[in-house]
Amino acid sequence: MSNSKSLLDLFLESAVGFDYLDKYLGSDAMKKASAFLPYNITTTKKGYAIEMAVAGYKSGDISVEAKGGSLSIKGKKPEKEEGSDEFLYRGLGLRSFQKYFSVVTGVEVKRATIKDGILRIELEKEVISSTKIPVGEG
Repeated sequence: MSNSKSLLDLFLESAVGFDYLDKYLGSDAMKKASAFLPYNITTTKKGYAIEMAVAGYKSGDISVEAKGGSLSIKGKKPEKEEGSDEFLYRGLGLRSFQKYFSVVTGVEVKRATIKDGILRIELEKEVISSTKIPVGEG
C-alpha cells in the first residue's frame, strides 16, 4: 500500500473554491488533512470558511495574508511568559508555522478571528453580474 499522493490530491488539500473539481474528478482529497495544525474547509451561505486548530496561540502570534490567488497563514512561536511553569510533558506543539492555500478567482478573504483555540477565516464568493450588450448594425 502506497502513502504517496497525486498532484491533484496535494492541490485539493490546500485549495479553496475549487470544490467542484473534487466532484468532477471523484477524488476525496478535500477530506484529508495534515497532522500539524489540523483544519476544516466548509461551505457557508456566503462562501467558505477555514477553521484551524491553533490552541496556545494568540491573535498577535498569527498573521493572515491574501495576495493574488494565495492565502498564507503564519504563526510565530509564542513567547514563554516570565514565571510560567515548567512542563513535565508537552503535548501541544507550539512552534512557528506556515500554511498556504490556493484561492480561486472570485473568492475574497473577508475576516479572520480566534475563539476557543480555533482560527476561523471567512471567505466570500463575489457576486458576478451579467450585462447584456446590444448588437448594432456595422
